Amino acid sequence: MALSGTVPYRTLPAWMYHAQLPPPDRELNPNLFGVTWVDLIFPFFLFCLGAAIPLALSPKLERGESDRSILKGLLGRGLMIAIYALIGQHLRPFVLSDTPGTGEWVICLVGFVLIGLILLRWPRETPSRWRWIGTATGWVGAAIVIAFWYYPDETRGFANYRNDVILMVLANVAVSGGAVWLITRSRPLIRWTVLAAVAAIFLTCTVPGLGKSIWDWDPTSYLPFKSGPYGRFLPIFYHFEYHKYLLIVLPGTFAGDLIRNVNWNASEASDHASRWARTWLIWAGPLCISIACGGLMARQVPITTVLLLATVLVSLKLSALSEEPAEQLAHRLFMLGMPLLVLGLLCEPLGGGIRKDPATLSYFLVTSGLGSLALGSLAVAAKGAAQTRLWKSIRDTGTNPILGYVVITNLTWGIVGITGLEDGINTLTQNPWLLTTWALAKTIFVACATAWFTRRKLFLRA
Repeated sequence: MALSGTVPYRTLPAWMYHAQLPPPDRELNPNLFGVTWVDLIFPFFLFCLGAAIPLALSPKLERGESDRSILKGLLGRGLMIAIYALIGQHLRPFVLSDTPGTGEWVICLVGFVLIGLILLRWPRETPSRWRWIGTATGWVGAAIVIAFWYYPDETRGFANYRNDVILMVLANVAVSGGAVWLITRSRPLIRWTVLAAVAAIFLTCTVPGLGKSIWDWDPTSYLPFKSGPYGRFLPIFYHFEYHKYLLIVLPGTFAGDLIRNVNWNASEASDHASRWARTWLIWAGPLCISIACGGLMARQVPITTVLLLATVLVSLKLSALSEEPAEQLAHRLFMLGMPLLVLGLLCEPLGGGIRKDPATLSYFLVTSGLGSLALGSLAVAAKGAAQTRLWKSIRDTGTNPILGYVVITNLTWGIVGITGLEDGINTLTQNPWLLTTWALAKTIFVACATAWFTRRKLFLRA
């Protein structure tokens, strides 16, 4: 996510950008079809969110928490992510100004601190008085900055249209996906039915009927001041369109169930999987991603399908040879991903072809299938690499995703802006691949900074 947002804007090959935003102009062209690696970042993020739901909520159920209490917690967390989507967007440099200067870079860094104070999960040993003071400082400081800042559209203060759509989607599906899993945790068939219902609403949202009515329903339409001069101060937290991404989150919850049910203490005595077989399983997910991206960009769906099925079937055969927990988990995740991938490829002609913007049904199904395959490969890779320094750094980054997001949007941009590093690099070179190397360096900084905070037990939790 960090890399794709910082690569040079115009000058790289088309596969380095969203498929529907090609260089050099990077203008949306819905008549282009296919997916690139950039198009997989957000759905993989959502798939991981779905997989995390059973892992996060199951311990609460085991401790005896009621469904009502857990639902209340889901609503609270979703609300906080939505609030962060609004506050965070107002404190970003290129939202504060079209051409950020020193003042905007300073506010960007101040925003990192303020958001951190708002969302920080305070260490247990922190006195409650200091927790209250810190959190209140974050809220009050953010409110003051936003209220008195003149934005490029010549408005001052808060506006509901300044929001981070990615975070708003996450807020919505974290609530709805968690609620669906909670209700259907022992009824997987009902969860598949919900998935099919969301797909039906998505496919029928443009024609008169029940699906369109659900899609268009706006809970704020009953408020008298929505269309008045004060309407921009009304936060918009819900739109059913956000919940179309349940088509990725709900398959992710099935992956989470598979992870939760693995017997990690199983004996390895009867493990007969060879080293080359494990190597194949580690690279099977990335190989499928490469085949899917290349084949779908070239619009060669039949050959792409054959190659993907051959890769997955070989992986299933090899993973079945081992009784080691990681390989067995990979086997089940490949079994989950294969039908999703096949269904997605069968649906590829709908809407003219697979496409992220505006999204097609094929996009949701294919990316869900690829997410499951990638997770299967990671399960095997983690077994041998779990104790390495690199893997621990990746783990520490991944366990603090909200902080990582703020590091990307505020800390990194603030530092490179206020120090002049960004302008200096752009002055030294306009070579696109050297600028991509600079983008990679910023991405590594994001990972290192997030891991550093994680190791000091500083977590941001919405």
